[in-house]
Amino acid sequence: MSLPACASSLEAGSWVDVAPYARAMTAGFGAVAFIQGKDMRKILLALAAVALTACGGGGEEPAPAVTGLDRFVGQWRVTYTGEDRGDCSLSVPVPTNLLNVSVSGTCRSSLISASFSVNGTINNLGGVTAGNLIGDGFYLTGSLNGSSGSGTWRTKAGLLTANGNWTASR
Repeated sequence: MSLPACASSLEAGSWVDVAPYARAMTAGFGAVAFIQGKDMRKILLALAAVALTACGGGGEEPAPAVTGLDRFVGQWRVTYTGEDRGDCSLSVPVPTNLLNVSVSGTCRSSLISASFSVNGTINNLGGVTAGNLIGDGFYLTGSLNGSSGSGTWRTKAGLLTANGNWTASR
């Protein structure tokens, strides 16, 4: 026996008829007459609770909570220029909290002819901080909106220091 898909159609004050479920569950005990009064009420209340919690809207996944961070989810392409040139491919997953979301990806530098990973965060106002701690580090700071962004970058590797600007797009 399956429970009805009722969660999406219930409104405050609605009733769920649990009598068919009570009859089916007590049929194995013989006659329903043996379960009376308070015992029957307990069974009916338990069945109502099961019916209400088991009816999850037809098996659909609940919609994820919408936060201000959702506008950053997806793939981003960053191009940086200045004393070094390069590009980054960054990925922003679905946020797990309301304050910030992680960002990770790979950048390619023309100056050192190498790729390196970057990790960081985007806050709920769009502020970006990402970087890599190889050597003395490579850091991007700036801001994103829903479809683009910009900021500055800097790096120091031994005696080499470089900086410049970056732009981002979807």
